[in-house]
Order: sequence, then C-alpha cells, then structure tokens
Amino acid sequence: MVRISRFVSVVTTFVLATAISIQPVGASPDTFTAAPGIITPTGPSILVGNLGLSYILPQVPLTGSVRVTLSRTSPASPSVTRIFQMGNSQEVNLSSIDPFASDLSIIGQSSGNISDVFPISDAMQVGVYRITVGYQNADGSAAATASISGITLTVRCDVGTYSTDGNVPVGSSCTQAPLGTYVSITGQTSATPCNAGYFAISLASTSCIPSPAGKFSAAGNGGVAPSDCVAGTYQPSQGQSSCLDAPAGTYVSETGAHATLDCVAGTFSASARSISCAQSPANFYVATVAATSATACPSNYTSPAGSDALSDCIAPAVATIPPVVKSSPYILKGKKRTIKSIAVEIKMSVPAKAKVTANVAKASKKFCVVSGSSIKALKRGTCVVTLKVVPTKGSAKTKAASMTIR
Repeated sequence: MVRISRFVSVVTTFVLATAISIQPVGASPDTFTAAPGIITPTGPSILVGNLGLSYILPQVPLTGSVRVTLSRTSPASPSVTRIFQMGNSQEVNLSSIDPFASDLSIIGQSSGNISDVFPISDAMQVGVYRITVGYQNADGSAAATASISGITLTVRCDVGTYSTDGNVPVGSSCTQAPLGTYVSITGQTSATPCNAGYFAISLASTSCIPSPAGKFSAAGNGGVAPSDCVAGTYQPSQGQSSCLDAPAGTYVSETGAHATLDCVAGTFSASARSISCAQSPANFYVATVAATSATACPSNYTSPAGSDALSDCIAPAVATIPPVVKSSPYILKGKKRTIKSIAVEIKMSVPAKAKVTANVAKASKKFCVVSGSSIKALKRGTCVVTLKVVPTKGSAKTKAASMTIR
C-alpha cells in the first residue's frame, strides 16, 4: 500500500505516458500490477545519442519481468525493435544510455539496471519510436505497461556530412560535403569551403588537402584539382594560391616547377617570367651565372655568340695587303694567259719547279677567272689578282697585279 501511495504522488508531479493497468472489480490492490510511471521524457522529443528515459515502478517487480521496449513507428519499414531486460530497481534513470550502442556497451552504461539486450546485435536505426515500460508485480499478477510515443531517436551527422540541425534526419541521411568543401567534426549544419591553396576533390571530405609544391589552388576552386605552375613560374611551398614569377637572371622551362634555374655563363635573361636564357650576342660576353645582361667587348674587339669571358673578345687583325706592281699586264677578251707568265712579267722570281698560283679579287671575278694554270679574260675592264710563288725550298712570295682586259 505504501508503494501505491508513492506512485500516486509521482503521478501528481509528472506528466505520465499512456498506462495500461486495469484493476478487476472488487479486487485487492495486491492482486493486480499497478502501471509504471514514465517520468522522462514527458512528451514527443528529439533525443540525440541518448535514451532520456527514467521511470518508477509503484510495486516491487517480479524478478525478470521488467522490460523496456523500443519500437520504431516511423518509418515503419523495416520494423525495428530493441528490448532491454531490466533488474528489480523500482526507480531507474536511463538518460545516459546510448540506444545505438552495442549490447555490451549498453549493459555497461546502465550501472547494473540492464541485465541483457535483445536482439544481441546492434539493431537500432534512426527513427520515431514508442518507448514502453512493462513489468509484473512480485505476486506475478498480469503485466502492466506504460508507453510514450513520438520520441525521435537520432545521432549526430558523421564527419564529412551535415544536416539542417546537425542530426541524421528520420527516413533519410545527412548530406555529403560537396566538392571543394569539408566537415571535420560531427553534428555540423553546413560544410566549410576549402581555403585558397587547399582543395577537396571527393564528396564527404573531412579535411582539405594542401596544394603540392609546383602547383596552386585558387580560392573557391569548387573541388578542382590543383593546377600546375606554368613555364616561367614556380612554387616551392605547399598550400599556395598562386605561383611566383622567375626573377630576371633565371628561367623555368617546364610546368609544375618547384624552383628556378640560373642562367649559365654565356647566357642571360633580362626580364622576369623567362622560360629560357638568351645567348650573349656576337661581340658581347657574359662571365657570371644568373646574369640579366651581356657586356660589350672593348671597341673594335670581336667575339662569337655565347662568349662567357672577356678573353673571348679578340683584337682587330692588321690586314697585310701585297703591294700592287705598277706594271700592268693585259689579256685580250676571251683569251688566256698562264699564271707563270704573268708572275714573270711583274718581276716575281720563279725558280725551277716552283708552284705558281693566283687568286682573283672578289670584285674582279666578273672580268677574269682562274682556269687551271691560266687566267681567262671574260670582259673588258681591270682584273686584280694576287699571285703566289711557292719554291721547293725557301719561303713563298706573293704579289698583286692589276691586269687590263682589252
């Protein structure tokens, strides 16, 4: 009778759920089981990762008769039911229980209030549930139950996903983080865009990846993979939103470069963003690496293109022009004269067995040409030739002659 009075007190303090316990007409209070009192939750609720249930039994329960049943009402298919086998405590608080945990974990969380869980496997799913508490009194009278409906049991959205309230929606799932965004912690209401220099090319990313060296990612890349630095630019660091221009004196010839290359001696680059180095032009030289310009040779000195030292600059040559004799041999137009006879006529010494050759000046080749051992006259005018006598012994001698073509 004391237990029943206590139960009446609980009823006046808490809003109780639907209870089923019918006392037979004329029956003694000890011959029927008084309905349990569900203290919390008091009405339709959204519970995230916990059961939120506390109840009181107005009578001492029959050992093994107390059960808490979770039945999913929405969505109704597939059917989901989980049963907790309770101990004999008349006042129980299961608010810290995670109904989605494994059976052993639930038993461990219950502080001895739960002795078993059916089914043994983790059978819970997100949905709207009816929670029912039932038991028999110690006399073994017919069981009494109390239920509360409209209890949404859910969990936080996992990393990589989100929803409007951060929880897994009933009958649906959390939204995956779109390309170019991420969700790094559970229970988020939106995805975070990757910062400039970072990217995410997969759905449901939990973090953004820094762009590798030699590449870059612009802000708001929308999940696009990083781009290579173009030729003439480079990037030595990760997580960058742009590339660096090669400074003057260096170059980058390929895409995706981590560093620049110095122009070697004999070459230079005068401007930034160069893709190659230029050779020092003729009559200039470049003696250092990473040069931005070429240095001119001293006045009248010459050097080949690509020179890499001052010593490559060559002093001007002093031309030695054979003296032109005053005598003027002649050849008739269309006729020939032997080179040897011309040499003798201009007073050159021609020893026996000496070799005598001639070279027609460039400007005179329209008037005469060398033909074997002779000079042939082509048209009227003046033909300048240089004759060379090479004796079998001693030094060769040269002399220029100006011949008249008649």
